[in-house]
Amino acid sequence: MELSDYLRILRQRGWVIILVALLTAGAAFGFSRMQTEVYKSTLRLLVRPSRPDFGASQSAKELLNSYRTWLESSLRAQMVINQLQLDMTAGELLGDAEFAADSYSYVVSLAIENTDPDLANDIATAWGNLLIMWQEQE
Repeated sequence: MELSDYLRILRQRGWVIILVALLTAGAAFGFSRMQTEVYKSTLRLLVRPSRPDFGASQSAKELLNSYRTWLESSLRAQMVINQLQLDMTAGELLGDAEFAADSYSYVVSLAIENTDPDLANDIATAWGNLLIMWQEQE
C-alpha cells in the first residue's frame, strides 16, 4: 500500500476515529464526575529529644516507630470513634488512615481520608491529641 491509499482510507474512515475519541473522552468525563470526592487531612507531630545530646537523639529516633505503632492500634482508633461519636468500626477507620515515622526529621505523621473535609481534620486532630495526652501523662 502506498501513502495515497492510507490517506484515502483515513478520509473515508476518519469519522470513526473521531467518534471513538469523543466517546472515550465523554466516558472518562462522566466516570470522573460520578466519583465521590475524597479529602485527605495530614497531621505531623514533632518528637523533640529532651536534651540536645546524641543519646537523647537516638532514643527519640527509636521511640518514633513505637509512637507510630501506638497510634496505629485498633484501641486508639476506637478511642477516636468514641470521642467523635462516629458511626464506623475501628477497622474501617484504620483503613482510612496512614501512619509514618521519619527518623531524620523526628516526625510522626498521620493522614486521614474522608469524604467530609471537616471530619477528616477532626479525626486527625483527635488522633494526634491522643498521643500528646499520653505523652503528657508519662
